[in-house]
Amino acid sequence: MVIETAPDVLGPEHVWKRSFQPLMIAVGFAMGMTAPIELLFAKRLGVGPVGIGVFLICSAAGVLTVDVFGTRVIPRLDPRTALMAGTSIFGFSEIVLCVSNSLPLLILGRVAQGFGGAVLGGATLQAAVRVQSANRERALGSLQSSLLLGSAVGAPTGGYISTLLPGLAGFRLAFAACAVVSVAIAVTVRMRLPSIPTSEQVEFGRPRFGGAPAIAPALALGVLGHFLRSGVESTAIPLVGDARGFSTATIGLAIGVLAAVQIVALRIAGRLFERLSPTRCMGSALTLGIGAAAILAFVPGKPAFLFVALLFGMVNAVAMLAPPLVIMALSRDAATGLASYRIACGVGSVIGATSVNAALAAAGVAAALSGVGAVLIGGVALTYALGRRLTPATE
Repeated sequence: MVIETAPDVLGPEHVWKRSFQPLMIAVGFAMGMTAPIELLFAKRLGVGPVGIGVFLICSAAGVLTVDVFGTRVIPRLDPRTALMAGTSIFGFSEIVLCVSNSLPLLILGRVAQGFGGAVLGGATLQAAVRVQSANRERALGSLQSSLLLGSAVGAPTGGYISTLLPGLAGFRLAFAACAVVSVAIAVTVRMRLPSIPTSEQVEFGRPRFGGAPAIAPALALGVLGHFLRSGVESTAIPLVGDARGFSTATIGLAIGVLAAVQIVALRIAGRLFERLSPTRCMGSALTLGIGAAAILAFVPGKPAFLFVALLFGMVNAVAMLAPPLVIMALSRDAATGLASYRIACGVGSVIGATSVNAALAAAGVAAALSGVGAVLIGGVALTYALGRRLTPATE
């Protein structure tokens, strides 16, 4: 008697489900390794405030290019191909940063990093929905927490590596180590994971939006979520820490604390959002963020610095998970919703990194973070207005 193996049990999706979480931890580790030191490296090379702004914009430009023109590409790619491409491009960007000694090379590295990060961001979201649990809340919560677990280890690791050699040599060593990790992930994906081909044709072109009228304010919440991530986590915390004389290891520790808190919060939120309204949770989180921005602005010292990182870990967890859930609920299908959300992520990254960097350079810590608090106040108002427009089925 021949016993047939059920394809949905031992097929490619089964292998992906078994490997997905450790793979996402590895991807998060690579993407988090040099996050605490990139702006500091540019400053050590003598790049001024205007050059730093260009440095940030170029990365965001790479992200936006992929997110806007790849909305009909990334969702239709084999996840293995997309992840291999993303990690390879990201590794290349780290090599360029490693050998950089001028602003043009820094810009090239950041553009490549933006491309690689955007491909990885879109690929991981689509893969989570395709190969993880049918429950979207838990699938996305598991994805984000796995990425952040890797980042929580990667950020202090990269910060520590940068201190092993004096001066710029330590930074270059950290970039080189990140490149090696990224390439190793790409090779592992190629060797260990099967393809999951799709029947849809890959096509390039302008993004296609669709869904309920409330999709616009929901996308605005997605913009706000990544404003926080790029403007606070990746820009304000490193620059404020550097301005207050903290070491790269301390700054890396703060970002690692922020990421670690997000991991726990995402695990909890993924289950809570099955019963609680994401919009109400988002409003509460942004209110907490207002207080955290005030502490960072006006309370100096390492304990307050690390405490703010802890608070923003909780805020960012909700701000990363609630918007895509609302957007998918309001969209015609999950793939379209996630592609639209990726565009919001890119816009938020551009606005957050450039505006916070410019405000810190022009107005100082207190004024810049007061501006962040004002943005969060607007976000609270938007969140509650959106909540009133949603039905229980779309919350």
